Amino acid sequence: MFLEQANALPVSQHFKRWTMLTWSIISAQVCMEAYLYAFIYAKLPKSKRKKFRKYRKGFRDVVKKYVIGELRLSIKTSDKGWKKIEASGDFRNKLVHHKTDKEVFNHLTVKNAERAISSCRSLIRRLHKAEGTQYPPWVDKKKSEDYDTKKTKVSGKT
Repeated sequence: MFLEQANALPVSQHFKRWTMLTWSIISAQVCMEAYLYAFIYAKLPKSKRKKFRKYRKGFRDVVKKYVIGELRLSIKTSDKGWKKIEASGDFRNKLVHHKTDKEVFNHLTVKNAERAISSCRSLIRRLHKAEGTQYPPWVDKKKSEDYDTKKTKVSGKT
């Protein structure tokens, strides 16, 4: 939705466009992490869920420890697609936690916002492929209004 709004703005509206692109990137990464954590939590034995909820490591560590380690899912973390997922997360971190790196704002582009959204979709597909299950149908939707949320339960199952 934010990306759609950014694309609809004239280039002359720099600040609004920058804001929408920033929210596109941050939202995509927040969605990706939330999905990852919910996916792991749902698959863990109840005895390990409390410890998982307190785990405060980064994205890469969560994938290694829980997706690959605890859940024993075979997910490639060395191919080009995975590197894009990581790069997208790194860019989000630079936006949110920037200190003195003002260069990050020069990279607020439609292309980078699209990459963040694509990375989110890619991670969800990878998780389900590794598990041997079908990913939710909304993953393939290109626009927010293309998907009827009334037909989907909170769990993501239709």
